[in-house]
Amino acid sequence: MSRFGIDIWMTTTALTGGFAVCQTRLGTKIHDPKDPGADLGPMFREVVGTLLSMARDNAARWLPITGSHEVPAYGFERYADPAPIEVNTLRLLAQFHAGSLTLSDTWQRMLRPANYECVMELAEDAGRLAETAANKLGIDAESGEGSAGHGGLPSTDDLSDAVADFHFPDDVWARVFYDLLVTASFGHVPTERLVAAFVPIYFGRVGRFVIENRRLSGQQAEDRVDRQAREFELLKPYLVDQWQAASAGPGEPEAAR
Repeated sequence: MSRFGIDIWMTTTALTGGFAVCQTRLGTKIHDPKDPGADLGPMFREVVGTLLSMARDNAARWLPITGSHEVPAYGFERYADPAPIEVNTLRLLAQFHAGSLTLSDTWQRMLRPANYECVMELAEDAGRLAETAANKLGIDAESGEGSAGHGGLPSTDDLSDAVADFHFPDDVWARVFYDLLVTASFGHVPTERLVAAFVPIYFGRVGRFVIENRRLSGQQAEDRVDRQAREFELLKPYLVDQWQAASAGPGEPEAAR
């Protein structure tokens, strides 16, 4: 298990083990800048696979929890914007669309019908916008390489401006992830296969996040992350309903039928 999987295991164990939890302000964490569409797929699979396993094993502890609250924070606030990174949003959207062409059967087993239809529509929009933008900018959306007669890859801002009409709503993201959790816990498709199939959907969501926040400060982007977290909290009754229905009956949950 990598350090990312260990971080998830430690945090979840503390939260589900009845330990007192606090936050320590250590300043900005410096990462080696990585384009998520090119580098973060393997890490996503490990982190999400670990999270799904621990959620299933600790369901009795988190199912009855409602609401949230701040935890104590210690240390001085030393916030600084992280180093900027270049992200190929066209590649993220193109990979989301490609997933809809090759993984639709798994997505259909993973997601409830309404959420499946919504994701497929979003993926179609992503592919159309990425293709139009790539043709306009003279690049290949999948590889990120320039066409003959053109220079290097445009900036993140330019790429994102070209696909600014793409949307992936917070509530849709929360519901499809909750569907993934229920299907991984009660369905008959191996978790590793489900998580691998979920990666292109994650790319679509990350693409929208970059598009939406490309000109915001780090603190403003954190506020958007908090907004997303609140959506997960608001939709927890949806997860609980699906979980209880799946655990009460034989076979695969409704999301997977």
